[in-house]
Amino acid sequence: MCFESTYRLVVCQNGNFSLEIEQNQQNQKKKKDFHGINIKFLLSFFCFYYLILAFLLA
Repeated sequence: MCFESTYRLVVCQNGNFSLEIEQNQQNQKKKKDFHGINIKFLLSFFCFYYLILAFLLA
């Protein structure tokens, strides 16, 4: 007996539930890491842009 929840996890009685949860947690971790890299990239980009702008205007 299997059913699919709103989080797109297939839940079965044969033990696949824990495997699906583990894969979902890994996907969420990847998204969080990717989001963190984007924030670091944006901050470094704006700092670099500010330094270049300050150098050109000085």
